[in-house]
Amino acid sequence: ACGCKHSELDSFHSKWKKLPLSPLAGAILFRQAEVSPCTWNVQANGDGITIQRISTRSHPQHDKLRVQFAGGTLVGEDRGEWGGSLSVLAGNNQSPKEILSKNVLQMFPMHGGVVVITGSLAANEGSIWYYSNAEGHGWSIKKRLDLHGYPTVIGKSGDRILLAYGDAVAIVENFNDLALRMRSS
Repeated sequence: ACGCKHSELDSFHSKWKKLPLSPLAGAILFRQAEVSPCTWNVQANGDGITIQRISTRSHPQHDKLRVQFAGGTLVGEDRGEWGGSLSVLAGNNQSPKEILSKNVLQMFPMHGGVVVITGSLAANEGSIWYYSNAEGHGWSIKKRLDLHGYPTVIGKSGDRILLAYGDAVAIVENFNDLALRMRSS
């Protein structure tokens, strides 16, 4: 069962769903559960199900992605339905400055900048952004490509980024072009 109930009295059918099979390791449901602030102990009890809330103080914090670049450090967070962020720590200033309000799924240093992949599982959407010092005019972030949905697997091979969706694989390449090219198979 998965979900985010507000109390043990919430109806099982209102916000929870019973899975017919155990999800495979790395399934999107596990990833979603890892970033949820709601933690519940769910156990089969005869024909019923017992659901008990676990204190959120004992719930581990999700990891932040960090990438060093010429101007400092980028810090990306994926907080699921509560929204993530991309912040920059520049030079000796250790106070983060938020530059993007999106869930950050992955970041790769490439071509004098950093490729940032964002997405929303609930909306089944994703985007590729590029943070760079374009032509020496200062560091800025620009959206380069909307994806065909929420990528469940993200990888990098040389100058290519590989994205897997529910029923397709896409290869993103040619970051030096003004418009990125995506091939799907």
